[in-house]
Amino acid sequence: MAVTLTGTPTAVTWAGGTDPTPQNVTIPGDATAVYMLWTYWNATAGSGLSTVTLNSNSPDETFEIVTTSAETATGVAVWYNPSTGSQSLDVTWDASPTEGATTIVAYVKGGETVGWRDADAAHAQDVTAVSVTLTTVATDLVLKHDQKFCGSIPSTSTGWTSQQTQSNSSECTKTSSADSPGASTTVCDSEDEFYSSIVAVAIKVAPAGGGISIPVVYHHRQRNA
Repeated sequence: MAVTLTGTPTAVTWAGGTDPTPQNVTIPGDATAVYMLWTYWNATAGSGLSTVTLNSNSPDETFEIVTTSAETATGVAVWYNPSTGSQSLDVTWDASPTEGATTIVAYVKGGETVGWRDADAAHAQDVTAVSVTLTTVATDLVLKHDQKFCGSIPSTSTGWTSQQTQSNSSECTKTSSADSPGASTTVCDSEDEFYSSIVAVAIKVAPAGGGISIPVVYHHRQRNA
């Protein structure tokens, strides 16, 4: 069995404020996990994702980097073995977005539902290059969420396939999947950098045998020094 996307990732547009109106997403019937990749900026340093629920359930894993005075927050949250069909996605931010927020929700089947292999994020000011390197194997599904201050959607990297794009309140984003993840690592670059951020996640293939994986709850929150 392979780990793949199922359905089409959903671009979710939030209203302003720290507690926007919940939005519905439609989860395909064969999805075994839902990944929410997000960005926003506010000049209040240390701002990021405060809470998020899907169908009133908190995520099983999260990873983020938070804002600085000039760098965007970005992160990923995942729910394993979610209820399918139309489900309510509800976020609160640490600060009201000045730019963004952008959110793309991807639906995955055939992936491990105990934990991802690796996740990482980075951000920078002006035209500084932004990149992360994930630990991977060739059978992983690797997703990256590339954001820049608007003007245009980030280009698609060579060796990647664009899965969804979004533009909202001066932020432009693209979520892509790696065509051929590396046997030991995969480099995930931002493109056309301008006050850019990137978050990426490597998703393992579910183990063979048909056993049921019981999710372990992680809340991994990375804060800037």
